[in-house]
This record gives sequence, C-alpha cells and structure tokens, in this order.
Amino acid sequence: MKAIKRLPAAALRNFIMIRNPLGLGLVLFLFIFCCFTFASAEIVPGRYIVRFKASREAANFSKTSDLIRSMQAETQSCLVKVFPKPVRTLAPRVLWAGGAVAVSLAPSELELVKKDPLVDSVIPVEYRTWIFPTPPLLASEPTFAWGVVKTRAPEVWKTLNINGSGVLVGHLDSGLVPGHPALAGQVFRFKDFVATTTASSIPLDENGHGSHTAGTIAGKTDNIGMAPGAMLVVARILDSNNQGSTEQIFAAMQWMLDPDGNPDTNDFPRVVNNSWGSSDTSDKTFWDIVNTWVKAGIVPVFAAGNNGYDNGKVGVPAAYPQSCAVGAVNSTDELAFFSSTGPAIWNKITYIKPDVTAPGTNILSVNFKGGLTGISGTSMAAPHVSGMIALLLQANPALTVDEIFRICRETAVDVGEKGADNKFGYGRIDAFAAVKKALDAASGTTPLLVLLSRAEELEMTPGAAHTDFFERTLRGIIPRATALTESEWSTLINKLATDKTGYGKKAIQALSCARRFRQIHGE
Repeated sequence: MKAIKRLPAAALRNFIMIRNPLGLGLVLFLFIFCCFTFASAEIVPGRYIVRFKASREAANFSKTSDLIRSMQAETQSCLVKVFPKPVRTLAPRVLWAGGAVAVSLAPSELELVKKDPLVDSVIPVEYRTWIFPTPPLLASEPTFAWGVVKTRAPEVWKTLNINGSGVLVGHLDSGLVPGHPALAGQVFRFKDFVATTTASSIPLDENGHGSHTAGTIAGKTDNIGMAPGAMLVVARILDSNNQGSTEQIFAAMQWMLDPDGNPDTNDFPRVVNNSWGSSDTSDKTFWDIVNTWVKAGIVPVFAAGNNGYDNGKVGVPAAYPQSCAVGAVNSTDELAFFSSTGPAIWNKITYIKPDVTAPGTNILSVNFKGGLTGISGTSMAAPHVSGMIALLLQANPALTVDEIFRICRETAVDVGEKGADNKFGYGRIDAFAAVKKALDAASGTTPLLVLLSRAEELEMTPGAAHTDFFERTLRGIIPRATALTESEWSTLINKLATDKTGYGKKAIQALSCARRFRQIHGE
C-alpha cells in the first residue's frame, strides 16, 4: 500500500493551512484512500474461474452470432472434457465470452484441474471493492454540467442534429435509479447480477454511483447527458458498498454480448461504460472477455483510476491495450490531481495510458436520492467518452472499434505535452470535432437505413424495458433525412418501401411529412 508520506511535505502543509479550505478534505481523502482502497479483497472459499486454452483463440467471424456460438461450443466442450463427472456438484457458471467457467472445487480437485492440458489458468474468485474513493469537490469548479459543454456536445445536438438516437450504450456499475426524471425512459434493458431474487430486471441502485455515471451518458434533463437520445443496457455488478465478485462481473460482461440470450438478435450495445477497476496493473482476469467485446464490435471504455495523487498507474482493465482508458481533467484542462497515469506494459511492450482524458471534477449529474449532485473522479470522466461514442455511432453506425479509437484520438484537444503522453493520453475529447469526422466518413443514406433497421429489430426484441425504441430512432434521424438531396431521398424511400413489417411504411409517412413541412416553411 502506498503511503501518504510520499507526498511532498511542503505541498501537504499548504493544503492543510486555513488559506486553502480544501486542504482538510484532501488529506482526509488521502487517508481514507490509503487505508481502504482495494486492501480488503476477499477470496470466495472454494470458488474458481478456470480459463481454458482452446476457447481463448477464437477465430474472426463476420457475424457476432457466429462468434458467440463458436465460443459457447468450445467452452462447453472444454467443460465436459476437464470435468467428466456430473458437473452439477461443481455449481458451474459457463463464462464462454472469456473461454472460462466458474466452478466450486475441493483442494484435491483443484490440483488435478491445474494440471489438465486444456486449462490455461485457475483464478480464485474474489469479492472486493471496484470503485475508487471519490476525491473531494473543488469549490472553484462550475456548478452546471460543464463537462458536456466543454466537450461541445450541445453543438453536436444543435448544429449536426445528432443526440445518440438509435444507439444502445452498455453500463456496468452499481445500477440505476428508475424514478429520476433524467433517466426515465432511458433504460432499454436492466439485469441485476448482485441480487439473487427473481426481480432482477427491475432497476436498482443502492449507492448512487451508477445513476450518476448513467446520467452523464444519457441524462435527458438539465443538459447533463452527452447523448440524451441514446438508451442504456444496464448491468448491476456492485452492491451498496461498491463491492462485487469477479465472477458476477465476468457474467455481466458476458451478458452485454447477448442480453436476450438469442445470438441471432442484434441487441448488444456498441459501447460499454465501465467506471470501475482495480489498482492492479498486471491482472488478466478480464483480458479475454474484453478481447471478445472488441471482436464483437463493442468499444470497451474504462475509468483510468484515481491513484494519480501518488503517481499511481492506470490499473486493469483500463490498462489493457484493447481498452479505452479515460483520465480526468478539470474545467481549465489541467490534469486532475487524482487521475492515474501511465504507461502500461504488457509482454515487454509499452503502451500510452490513459488513451484520452475527459472532464472529471465536480461533474453534475443524477443524485439517486433526487435532484442533481456533483462528484469528482475518473469514474465521472469515462461516461463523457462513452456518451460521445454514442454520438459517433448515430452519425455513422458502420464505424469499427479501431475507427472509433482513431477518431477519438485524432480529434482530441492536445492539452498536455505536445503529442500523446502518459498523463493526458492523446488529449481531452472534443465531441463536435469527433462527430464531424464520423459524418465525413458516412455514406449517403446508409447510416439512416442501418439505424432504422436495427431499431426495428430491437423494437421486436422480447423482454426489453423499452416501449418506443423505433419511434425515438425515427425522431432522431428526421433532421438528417429531410436535408437529403432529391436523389438520396428517393433512394431512402425506395429502400424503406421494401420493408414488409409495417415499420418501413411508418418511417415513410413520418419522414415525408417532415420533409414537406421543411420544403413549405424552409426550416
């Protein structure tokens, strides 16, 4: 554990002095941080995650459904070969998305499993805290949702007519409070991986961290959300103490790939926000499943961590090369004192971390007890990036994970040393510049048709919490559709006319009405 004594003595004295009223709060934060951060991880007795070799090297597939089925089949095959006796005594949970299973093993069984040639590693299941302690608020920061403004998201909504409509954003956290006006109607699907009750699809948040981060992604009131038109796929992985087991987190990450349990339905989110992590810089428990996310076309966004006050490095899973690690800046684009820094080193290769930075001090968002509240942390920075990516995916749903990473980096404002560095990454995100770049790469009517086609599919997905996904998507594309050239307009209408389900006709009526209104009134 890193000690407070490593802070420069003069700096510590300055913070404590009366002339700096934040001093006592900062010192208290550091004391609590050093005493409690990730020091209380508990091993779940007799429970292990067994990672197989075969499933870890899944081939590339053109369809996500083929990827899922292949990994499911390989993992099941390994399970039967490694555990030939009746598996119900093992209480197995198949974690195919990482080529693994969670099982209960006696000591004698454990040693045999470790020696099996199909087994890559055996990891004890841990129950631990996954949220970094919240840094103190800075009194000099604005009291409005300044991060959304700083990243120019309102310009995207008003000038480019993009607000995230038609896009699903995954959200792994402490859950979400259902009754807040900023989040009402914003949840597409919810699943509780903490509770064991049958009411696991009812939104719940027992400490507010998840509701706050969800508000920054898609909050629809007070301009607190980066993508107010997007909808959320929420997995509750943390309890009232921000604790959870590696097994339940693994299972929730897997669920993001196939929320309805049917690989043929395209109901997974294209970006997942993860405002959680550990201080460990080398643990690979979640390595394979993050890789699977990327293969499926999901952008993995992770908070970099709040260890920066003591030169703490970006921890996992943010430190993985395939993850987008997000550091935090204040309203003047200075690095937040708590924001963890890089680099990250894997297999003797050095990677720049964080990848980008975003607003993370005094971020105004949802208070799960009602109203709004300000919180600081890289947990608050990450959802700015996830929300921005939702805007990119509405602008151009054909973007790949690599293309999204590239756009985020190329359009970021260089606020640190010239070029990429291990404090700010490639810079502080700029949503307006990023979305413009995504639009430049979009092709004619294709993005609109892709959004409507997926919205139609999601509207018919059973068990979701939504009621109007197609309507929301349709409303979101009207400004772009009505501005098409005559040739593009004809192409769009002709394509929609081939839809025999009724959704195409519904879209033609709404879009034609809006286009006539624009032609008559010039708006």
